[in-house]
Amino acid sequence: MKDAKIYLESHGLIPLSPAEGLVSLVDLILGPGVTGNWWGHDRANDAYNAYSALANDPNVIVVKLIDYKVTLVHRNIWNPIFKIALDDKRISWRKSSLSPEGLRLFEIVEKFGSVGLDFIVSELEMSRTTLTKERKKLEGWGLVLSKEEHTSSGRHDIVLESWTSAARKRVVAPPASLTLISAYQEIKSRIGRHKLSLALP
Repeated sequence: MKDAKIYLESHGLIPLSPAEGLVSLVDLILGPGVTGNWWGHDRANDAYNAYSALANDPNVIVVKLIDYKVTLVHRNIWNPIFKIALDDKRISWRKSSLSPEGLRLFEIVEKFGSVGLDFIVSELEMSRTTLTKERKKLEGWGLVLSKEEHTSSGRHDIVLESWTSAARKRVVAPPASLTLISAYQEIKSRIGRHKLSLALP
């Protein structure tokens, strides 16, 4: 766990699951070479516990960033991440491809800032299946952040957070001198040929 935290601080980001050419959290906790579904590994709980601890670190955000999969991102590179995520042109471009249900979901997250799926189900006339489908689009297109949290009833719930809320809570304000292209190149330089959910139009 200590090695994983040090690695994340020094490299800025780390995917949860194995990704070709990149070091993942699973690699660091379970050892390299884990293929397929790592949940079947006899030390899977160790990897999950390490992920949970890092995901709840105030210096870390969780984003479906690399190949649209769970990625831990350290404060050290929040400026380029938020620069892209908060870009109005990029947001409008992504919103234009959302379904009516997806747009409603996006708008309710924007309205509340941070909201759990259980609450959204009670607020919107939308089935859990449809909600899950649209939620994955928002995550995959970098329109929201998401994290699994324990509820008071002991269940797990997915909490969606808007980028605006995340920036305000974490006091992130990318400098005006940081251009959108520079921010994009900074992140791409860290993930190689892998796809970036925070794509530009």
